[in-house]
Amino acid sequence: GVCAEAGGVFDLPVCVLPMVSGTRAQVRGVDPADSAGGPLWKWSGGAVVDGLVLGAPFNAEDLFVYRFSDGVIGGISTMSVATGKRKWTGIAVVGGSVYSAPYDADAILGFHMHPYGQMSGVSTTSIATGAQKWSDIASIGGKVFCAPFNAETILVMDTADESVSGVS
Repeated sequence: GVCAEAGGVFDLPVCVLPMVSGTRAQVRGVDPADSAGGPLWKWSGGAVVDGLVLGAPFNAEDLFVYRFSDGVIGGISTMSVATGKRKWTGIAVVGGSVYSAPYDADAILGFHMHPYGQMSGVSTTSIATGAQKWSDIASIGGKVFCAPFNAETILVMDTADESVSGVS
């Protein structure tokens, strides 16, 4: 989960080490060792939206947020959608929203920047249940596609109406 923007390279999955112009940015309020799963894999995948680097919560309870204009780091709770370990992997941008693939969670995670930052979850239990379902996500034409890990199908969600389907 490495992404680059504005002269910085950001590596999120293992231990939140944003690199800005070759030096580590100050990490405020985020301790990589405090996750239930240990210091590894708090976040898995990153994307840039509206001047923010956002990271998908794998073992973390918060969506990772880094505002590179001033170096402020924080998080937005995802506990209204799912709790526990190994929740989501990857992150894809569609318009002003980001989506993450459900690894062990039972819903695609959505965070909508406008009008005021809303978290959502779209159930995927009609397509597959269990652990390690999908790993990573991509977007094209208003749809997101989740790559199967143990699931039998590619997970597809139309972001216009949040309908989900599987493609074998």
